[in-house]
Formats: sequence, C-alpha cells, structure tokens
Amino acid sequence: MRMGRPAGPRHTELLVAAGFAVVVGGCLTATAVFPPGEIVGRIAVLAAVLCVFAARTADPLAALATAVMGWLVATGFLVNREGELRFTGWPDLLRLAVLVAAVAIGTLWGRIRIARQYAAVTIIEIAPDDPLLADAAALAEPAGSARAVNH
Repeated sequence: MRMGRPAGPRHTELLVAAGFAVVVGGCLTATAVFPPGEIVGRIAVLAAVLCVFAARTADPLAALATAVMGWLVATGFLVNREGELRFTGWPDLLRLAVLVAAVAIGTLWGRIRIARQYAAVTIIEIAPDDPLLADAAALAEPAGSARAVNH
C-alpha cells in the first residue's frame, strides 16, 4: 500500500470508525490479560494497541480521535466497572496523556515509514536503469516482502 499524500476527510472518517473497533478490541484484550485491579497494565495494553493502529493508519486526526475514545472507554470499563464515567482528576489526565503520547508516537512512526517508501519510489522513478537502485529498493521494502532483486 503506497500512501504519498495525506488522508482525505472520507478516509479519516473510516479510520475513526475502525479506531473505535480497535479501542473495543484493545479493551477486551486488556481485560483478558490483566485482572480488574491492574489498571496500569490494562492501560499499557490499550496504549500499545493504539500505537500500532496509529502507525498503520498514519492519520493524526483519526489517531487523536481514537485516543480520546480509548480514554473514555478505558475510564468507563477498565478503570471504573460497568461503564460508569467517574473522573478522578490527575490520574485520569495522566491516562489520557499516555494514550495521546502512544498515538503520537505511532503516527510519527507511520509517517516516517511512508516517507521512506515514497523517497525510495521517487529515486527509482528518476533513474530506473541504475543497477545500484535495485539494491536500494530492496532495502526500502518492508521485511518479509516477496519482491526479488535482479542483478
């Protein structure tokens, strides 16, 4: 998948919807891994899931919306049981900061990945006959890619 330009509004809307599904899945995973009293572990699992989602989408607006949804669902179901949103001040703000930092790191990671792929494609399009570019293209390919390099 080659993404060289920013996501459009309709693309972002779809990613926000997908982000909600990721939040629910991340919360279910966190509850399966950690018992009810382990709030830090549960938030860490959710933050890791949201970081990977943000890295794959590389859309800052969708990632931020997903972090806020994650914070609300985590506050209601991972911290307070039965979906009750009770805010306790600094601990809640710290959890929000952790989730926002996770999606910021993920988005940056995704943007760097896309920029590297775009740069490699641009170089190959400028000078397609250079034998060294085949090796450069092989280095720019994601791990596990099935594309072969001809010498």
